[in-house]
Amino acid sequence: RQRVWQAAAEAAGDNEALKLWVDSHSKRYDELSPKELADNISYAFTAFRRIIASTEQIPLAVFAARTFGDPHFLDFDRVAGRMFLEILATIQGEPVHTVNFARVRRRLWKDFNILADDVSASIMIAGFRPSGRSTAAINARTHSDSGEVALLTVAEAVMYDIPWVPDEQKTVVVVENPTIIKEAVRRLGAHCPPMVCTQGNPDTGSVTSGTWDFLDVLHQQGAKLLFHADFDFQGVRLINSFLSHFDNAEAWLMSSADYEKALQGVDESTCPKVSRVLRSSWGDLSSTMNSRGLAAYEESCIEQIIAHLQVLAWVKPRTAIDRMLDRFL
Repeated sequence: RQRVWQAAAEAAGDNEALKLWVDSHSKRYDELSPKELADNISYAFTAFRRIIASTEQIPLAVFAARTFGDPHFLDFDRVAGRMFLEILATIQGEPVHTVNFARVRRRLWKDFNILADDVSASIMIAGFRPSGRSTAAINARTHSDSGEVALLTVAEAVMYDIPWVPDEQKTVVVVENPTIIKEAVRRLGAHCPPMVCTQGNPDTGSVTSGTWDFLDVLHQQGAKLLFHADFDFQGVRLINSFLSHFDNAEAWLMSSADYEKALQGVDESTCPKVSRVLRSSWGDLSSTMNSRGLAAYEESCIEQIIAHLQVLAWVKPRTAIDRMLDRFL
């Protein structure tokens, strides 16, 4: 293995970024055999040299197919794809571990004229009524008026010219699980306030997740983001990540008291256990969870969530005339 990394250092030549990546990774990828390691380093170097020599914008899948004959060869879950991203991150001065985040991967690809897939995945929303005549705006309004969940592609969600956050409704509730947003629209109908569902942790999904991108748009348009998640390790980590990224955000209904309330009436003998929980960046939740040693999921909090959503609900949904104009204009 040492010889493989020595050969990689020689192959890097005078390229400082490649040499820096090799130097910082010579003790990683221990799960690969020497041949697998050598092959994947070679693939990543090939992809890097070809992309910096290119001046055209190109979809990631097309670039991978042209270079290796396989459109998925540079996907993030492939070793060569991860190495390639780490090299791009090194060039841009990003810590290589940040490629675990979907938003960082998308930014890196964009920096090097690589177009990520922004139509395969969807973002789950409800209660948004942006103005404008774009298909995405009309789709969002129609679903909100009908009391239904809407699915946006990433391409639609990141249209910065769509006013997703009107002056009369600046608060957006972000939840983790689809059951919560679906139950909210079932009970509140057209009065459901703006909501986004991350459908789990957006950074453990595919590169097309786009959830972070949409939340960035909402944040830049002045939204106040209220985050709720499961009371478990992943939920605490997820909200910690959100709060460190967005300055106008808060953990919503995620206090120690809310956690205790979610456990009321639950059979603790069948309740999922949690090991040590990450320190929550808000309040004393993590210490309480570590003391109890139990997980509580969003679905257990549904009544409390719905009650608070009613306070945030749209007071005056759009009129029948507004809806008719969407159909015929």
